[in-house]
Amino acid sequence: MQPRFDYLMLHDSRPLTDWEAKCKSQILLISNNSHSTFTMEEIPYFENIVETIAYADQYRFDWLSVHPDGVYVDSDCFLETRFFPSVKGVPYFAKNYAEESIDIFLIYCNGCPDFFEQTFNAQVKQDWISKNIPISFHDQFYSWPLPLLKEIKEVGIIPSYVYKHKYQTTQAETKRRVEMEGTRTVNDIVNEELLKIDLQRGQERDFILRMRNDINNLAVENVKLKKEIEDFKLKMKELIP
Repeated sequence: MQPRFDYLMLHDSRPLTDWEAKCKSQILLISNNSHSTFTMEEIPYFENIVETIAYADQYRFDWLSVHPDGVYVDSDCFLETRFFPSVKGVPYFAKNYAEESIDIFLIYCNGCPDFFEQTFNAQVKQDWISKNIPISFHDQFYSWPLPLLKEIKEVGIIPSYVYKHKYQTTQAETKRRVEMEGTRTVNDIVNEELLKIDLQRGQERDFILRMRNDINNLAVENVKLKKEIEDFKLKMKELIP
């Protein structure tokens, strides 16, 4: 039996962008096909974007601390496929490859609500800010401190093929274009995606062919077994008066 997941997205009262609507639609599809749940929670919209992000950051951690099957997904994170953590009892995070740390736009609680209650407690963040950030900048500090994220090691990492995060993807593409001195074009990106689709279709075709062969082999074995059973019954009749 496949594990159940409770997916959560957060969004304020502003309309969803086309990309966000696609991300939401994909999660609905994934949750419906796996007997899981999906909730899009509306959070307050603050004029100061710093407050909005800080609120969303803490909301996800508080929610994960009471939802053992919870999966938090940013509204601009597209889940390309379902993911099943390979180890139970370990929280799983997306990875920030630029900073070599975990990232918090995609998180699987994976049966570890206590981890989020203790590690991502609002007081932990406030204590770090009070100790490391000048008072005049306290109200401008919104996200979870990167140094604290870098300290977290004993967690699982969600493979990058599972998702496409808009901000991270844009960041990576910008870096690649700089490295290639402006020679990379949109066609290069499209061709890469087409190759991924072809590869995935090839893998699906091979899986179906293997499944067909297994079914054929089992059917042949089943016929042989039935014949052996019938022969055995006939011999038993001959032996028993």
